[in-house]
Amino acid sequence: MVLIMIMESLDGILEQIRDAQWHNIDEVKQNTSLSQDTLDKLFLFLQEQEFIDKKNKKLRITSFGSKYLQLPVELPSNPVHQPHPSKSSLVPSHSL
Repeated sequence: MVLIMIMESLDGILEQIRDAQWHNIDEVKQNTSLSQDTLDKLFLFLQEQEFIDKKNKKLRITSFGSKYLQLPVELPSNPVHQPHPSKSSLVPSHSL
């Protein structure tokens, strides 16, 4: 359950900053229910994977992060019994 929240937050963060402009980290944090520690780890992960640039308490999406947001999401063959997949399911969870 926590992993699903983290993955949804990953998508949400990238969606918030998809305009490639610099965004204040505190503003981005206000739009998620994750703990400060979890968010800091998530920002570090996104930076290490080159999804975002982080500088002086600001974030912006990279071209790689923008391409990630454009990936198609495949629906399961039986959506009634399976959760809706997110693009984040393509990111290895061991890195978080």
